[in-house]
Amino acid sequence: TVDTEFDCADNDFGGFRIHNSEGHDFGVTSFVDAFVHSSNVYFGRAATNLRRRELYLDLRALGFGTRTRFPYPGQPSGLLKEPEQWSGRSLPTIAIGQEIGVTPLQLAMAGAAVANGGLLYAPRIVDRIGAGPDEPEMPGPALMRGEVMSADLSALLRRVMALTVEEGTGQAAAVPWARVAGKTGTAQKAFPGRGYAPGIYMSTFLGMVPAENPRLVVLTMLDEPDYAHHYASQSAAPLCGRIVTEIARSTNWLDGIGGLARVAAHPGADSDSRPLPDLMYVSATTARARLRETGLVPAGDAGEGIVTAQIPAAGTACSAGDRIVLTVSPAGDRSAATGLICPDLQGLSNREVLRRAAGLGIRVAIEGAGYVTDQVPQPGAVIGPEGLKVRMAGRW
Repeated sequence: TVDTEFDCADNDFGGFRIHNSEGHDFGVTSFVDAFVHSSNVYFGRAATNLRRRELYLDLRALGFGTRTRFPYPGQPSGLLKEPEQWSGRSLPTIAIGQEIGVTPLQLAMAGAAVANGGLLYAPRIVDRIGAGPDEPEMPGPALMRGEVMSADLSALLRRVMALTVEEGTGQAAAVPWARVAGKTGTAQKAFPGRGYAPGIYMSTFLGMVPAENPRLVVLTMLDEPDYAHHYASQSAAPLCGRIVTEIARSTNWLDGIGGLARVAAHPGADSDSRPLPDLMYVSATTARARLRETGLVPAGDAGEGIVTAQIPAAGTACSAGDRIVLTVSPAGDRSAATGLICPDLQGLSNREVLRRAAGLGIRVAIEGAGYVTDQVPQPGAVIGPEGLKVRMAGRW
């Protein structure tokens, strides 16, 4: 129950130890405090009271270890071994996210089940297909995979997740106009044959808004953030808060929350508003020209190069004279001087390839459209002065 307590000062699990982040000692702790402050020791202790197959079946029911039934052939099922393959330390380590691997989509699906009252649905990429202006066609009912928890339990989890944002590790995800619920996750990154690598992490935040009756579930994940911000509380959580705010500014999805009509008027809300154009991966000169055409003002002198970030995001409603911040990466080739290693671009879209190239500051030649099926140089090779060349096809 939520009142169940464990002594989290005792981190000896018989032959191995489990540590809280930054060496925190929470002492005798209940479920709520352990959840809000992310106590690894508490959940390691709690899991030892479960049977192996009991925990395994619950994880499978939430969608972990199985493909999502999303119609995409390249998706992995994640990592969840059969209980017969577990070791003596598997119960507590799986409980804190080790010995298990999940995809971002699987994690978001499980979060959506908490948000909607306990039902796990297969994901869909579209909500509506228009056969014509007067003939809307729905793609069919959503596929429900099962009831994975009671409505009461999901409501309890949402309340605890809201406390996590109000008092615990998720405080940076809070917004002043709505109650956000969420959970941080800071995972050590493992490599085949090498185990967990020191100083390398995945930072994740699973958020939902509004906490009482969620309309949106947002999962933010940073792969190998810089060490100074490797805790999800410092990186993935504030990113989620910014994304929620941008959604409120540029859509009507969150209108009416907390009595607030809008965070900022979205396009069409008044005669003076205009949507911010998408300036990503164009030259800084072109971006500044587009802003001036729209009556907007580039903030500061971003220099010359390729735009790799813009604040606010594209589509945000702006008024004449609003200042727009652009992040510009220098154009040109710097690979020969720095010996840059070519990343793996297989399966990436045109936009994603341009993002990678802009971030590296190198030239890229793209042949075809769709997704990358071939690249020169190959992943892991040094990028020469000729830059990158990729071939794309409609299917990867």
